[in-house]
Amino acid sequence: MAGNNYTWQDDTKTEMNKNGVIIEQSMTPMIFNFFLIILYAVLINWLINKTNEQNLKGGLSIGLFLGIISASGVFVGNMFAGNPISLYLL
Repeated sequence: MAGNNYTWQDDTKTEMNKNGVIIEQSMTPMIFNFFLIILYAVLINWLINKTNEQNLKGGLSIGLFLGIISASGVFVGNMFAGNPISLYLL
């Protein structure tokens, strides 16, 4: 892959390396992410039911609150990963 220094180890395309170091490939992050998405959906449903908001203004305020939390998580994640801070805008 151009631009990020990832290359295929061989023609079978089963192993990748970055800067000469083999990158371990695992399904664990995807499985973990699947369960976190389910948990996030349940928590959003609980929050909406707990606030008992039934109008547009209440829904917008909940959405804004959750959006700020999500954006700050991406922002902090990019900071700790050493990525450019401007990536959180993507």
